[in-house]
Formats: sequence, C-alpha cells, structure tokens
Amino acid sequence: FPVTKVRSEGDKLICEFDLPGYAPEELSITIEDNTLKISSEKEGRKFTQKYSLSKEYDPTTAESEMKHGVLTLSLTRHKKYKPINVQIKR
Repeated sequence: FPVTKVRSEGDKLICEFDLPGYAPEELSITIEDNTLKISSEKEGRKFTQKYSLSKEYDPTTAESEMKHGVLTLSLTRHKKYKPINVQIKR
C-alpha cells in the first residue's frame, strides 16, 4: 500500500500518496459515499486502498496530479463548513 501523508491547508485537505513506478494512467481514483478509493493493476500486481473522508469536504472539488512518483489529491471544504467571522456590535 502507498505511504500516505494527509494535511489541512486553509480550506483544503491535501493527501499525498507515494507511488513510485506508477504512471497516472495506471491508477484509478474514485470518491463515493465519502470514501476515497485508489487502485491499480500493474504487471500482475494489484492494490486497492480505501480512505474515509470527512463529510465537510466536497468530492466534486477533487483535483489530482502526479509528480516524481507522488500522487497529490486535494479537496475543498464545503462552504457550509468554512469558518465565519462574526462581527461584534458596540
């Protein structure tokens, strides 16, 4: 299974997966029912990894890129979950 790093940056969730030796066309990424699934079948080797996602992130905002063997996936927080500053009246 790929080594995974997850972090939050502002209103984005960033997931990084170490996948050296894989090309983007050899990978499949799906998000369904707040579950992220990454899978591949290459030269007889097959893997599938599932991750639970918080409902606060919008799957329709998912973006991914592959650089130097690292797949990076980002999701943006739903508007209703973003923090709101409340002004105090005097």
